[in-house]
Amino acid sequence: MNITSKWKYAPGLMLVTVALLSIHTASADDLTSQSRAALQQLVAQNPAAAKCKSKQSPFLCFRM
Repeated sequence: MNITSKWKYAPGLMLVTVALLSIHTASADDLTSQSRAALQQLVAQNPAAAKCKSKQSPFLCFRM
């Protein structure tokens, strides 16, 4: 394998690296504010949710 063949994929790898680094990820503050807004909307639209809100217990569920 010579130097030319080793660098053959370099531009593509650099493009993929830049694309992956530029992806916006949600911060903890974003997730917290979005979840609170969703809860407020749910409580406003559903009387049963408003009744259950006083008994709420937060939890996180991660799905792999």
